[in-house]
Amino acid sequence: MVVLLAACGQAGADSAAAVKLPEGWTALPTMVTDAKQALADESAVVEAWGDQASGCYAVRIDHAGEGRAHAIAERVVEGLGGVVLKDVRIPDDGSGSAAELPGLLTLSFERAAGPAGSGVQGPASTYRGTLKAKVGGGRVVVLTCFANERDPATCETACTTLLGAFQ
Repeated sequence: MVVLLAACGQAGADSAAAVKLPEGWTALPTMVTDAKQALADESAVVEAWGDQASGCYAVRIDHAGEGRAHAIAERVVEGLGGVVLKDVRIPDDGSGSAAELPGLLTLSFERAAGPAGSGVQGPASTYRGTLKAKVGGGRVVVLTCFANERDPATCETACTTLLGAFQ
């Protein structure tokens, strides 16, 4: 699931301290390692948390991203192979100097489980989630929250709260 985010790219004002985690969520260092490897960008700041018992997870990636908000957002979306995307909202660049200001990319996604015994690679469970990304102004800051099928109601509430604070 973390490879999902590999299209995204220096820490700054949007620090992890600003991310208020749902109760019971803990840091997931293995997920951080996997995301950093997928990004192949040592300067990226990656954080990951979750409630593994409920099947809820979140990843925050902060790194450099050159270009206008619209173009960066399109690259992020193009890099999300292997998932079904819905409700994709790519920021409009507008005109003038405001075009260099960050825009907000939002989308929802689903990645189906690989069929048992089929040899098709994929997660053991279906994952559904939402991604928000501040793009433009030389940075990409992504926060995604996703869940498997263990406890979707609990995860939906946690993800709605977590992502609601990311503007």
